[in-house]
Formats: sequence, structure tokens, C-alpha cells
Amino acid sequence: MAQHQMVVLGLYLFRYHSFLPSGQIIAFLFFVALIFAGITSAVSMLEPLNTWLIDRFCFSRTKANILTISVAYGLGVLLLLSNTASYQ
Repeated sequence: MAQHQMVVLGLYLFRYHSFLPSGQIIAFLFFVALIFAGITSAVSMLEPLNTWLIDRFCFSRTKANILTISVAYGLGVLLLLSNTASYQ
């Protein structure tokens, strides 16, 4: 695409963006992808601990996952509560 055509396309989108509902769709898809990325990152961070629990203590995979998720959830709640005025 030539430089002039890109500028014209950009001006068209800038001027008429309020009439197009595609921005809401793109925003929704962006946040869905962000949630998916966060969940997959959390799984990859907990996997070494799960493997250690399975190897060291002969836990089943389900038991190791439940334990690590419960501990991570509990620590998260404590960290959130430590930043509130009513908890101090």
C-alpha cells in the first residue's frame, strides 16, 4: 500500500470510528486473550512445584494441583487483605 493510501485509510478510520461497533468487539477479544495469557502463565509457574510434589511425596497429579492452587489462592487472599485499612 502506498503512503498516501495508508494516510487516507487512517483518516477514514479516525473520522468514522464512532459509527463502527468493531472497537467493542476488538476490546472484548483483547481482554479474553489477556485472561487466557494470564491463566496459561499461572499454570506454567505452578508446574515445577507440582512436579516436585509428585516426585518427592508421591502425590497424584490431582492432589498436587489442588494443594498448589489452594496455597496460591490463600496467599493471594492474604496479600490482598494486607493492603486494606480494616485488616491492619
